[in-house]
Amino acid sequence: MMSRRHLLLSGLLVAGQSLTALAQNGAHRLTPAQRIAPPVSAIQREVDRLVAITKPGYYSRQANAFLKAARAPSDCAGACIRGSAPLLVTLISFTGERLDATQVNLNWSTSSEINNDHFAIERSANPAAGFEAIGTVVGQGTTSSTARYSFIDPNTSTGYTYYRLKPVERDGTVSYSSIIAIKGYTEVLGVKAFPNPGFHRDLSFLVSGVRSGESLSVSVFDARGVVIYQNPNYVLGANQQIFLSGFSTLRAGSYYVQIKTSQQQASTTFIVVP
Repeated sequence: MMSRRHLLLSGLLVAGQSLTALAQNGAHRLTPAQRIAPPVSAIQREVDRLVAITKPGYYSRQANAFLKAARAPSDCAGACIRGSAPLLVTLISFTGERLDATQVNLNWSTSSEINNDHFAIERSANPAAGFEAIGTVVGQGTTSSTARYSFIDPNTSTGYTYYRLKPVERDGTVSYSSIIAIKGYTEVLGVKAFPNPGFHRDLSFLVSGVRSGESLSVSVFDARGVVIYQNPNYVLGANQQIFLSGFSTLRAGSYYVQIKTSQQQASTTFIVVP
């Protein structure tokens, strides 16, 4: 005795075959436009689906297709740039380094690209607040060869700066790379007496690592460690020099000067001649 499921499947197959036969028998009555795009009933679609799932390999093909779409490529070490599908750009590397106080150099390379029109370079001081576009680099379109790119960002930040790439496809589709962080520029604080040895009236101190107009603490000690000059808010001039005003006489001997900012300090010794 056949089950209800078998009866239903049989009925659908019979109905589907009947509809197909009817369509074939009446094909000579259809116009050319109707023959090109014949209507398909819901019953016929269900018949086609049920027949398809009974064929060998149906489920394995479906599983393989799903895994192929979801699997991340193994040759990009987790740094792939992905759209919804298919893979737009396979990124080999994306790195950056600070060249000096005013420039950051970004470098990246790809092993393949599909319809890649250009890369938009985006920057942020706080990724949670969003990114801004700072430039573009033309892509390779479609290629399976390794491509290398670079971009110089004028950047004077003393804090961290975050970067990401946004490949833009020729139809406007976009995707994003992972984010990299570049440390801000911090010059080491330094001080140098000039001339040294020298007369007290000619003595000055050359400062590095502090911008003109910034304030710092300046202290001068004698050989015994006694403070003989102190200014907690010395404003550095454009010449990056400190002059010790208020000294009518500085006896010959050995001294050292110490300067401080909010984050660093530096010192050096100097000699005053008679």
